[in-house]
Amino acid sequence: MDIKFMKKYPLFSNGTEFMEWQSRNCEKCVKAVFYNEKKDYYPKYRCAVQKHIEEAAVTDGCGNKRDYEATHSFDCPYKQTERKPRKVKKDNKQLELW
Repeated sequence: MDIKFMKKYPLFSNGTEFMEWQSRNCEKCVKAVFYNEKKDYYPKYRCAVQKHIEEAAVTDGCGNKRDYEATHSFDCPYKQTERKPRKVKKDNKQLELW
């Protein structure tokens, strides 16, 4: 499917609505990334919804159906408030000190 033929949906009615939704969802999500002023660095996005709504905020304000459904619910269905535990691979050759 060609991207120029995809249907676009308005994500927010104004900038205030965008900022309130982002503070309620993205700012509390462990996947969110934000610009670091001290280092003048913007990390790579880990959440497609955050990327799309921020791009929409500076362009036409529209996004795809998934982003529309996420932004039109009070809490983002993709929000993660806790980090997933990482499995540590145990090396059998290493001594365990007690």
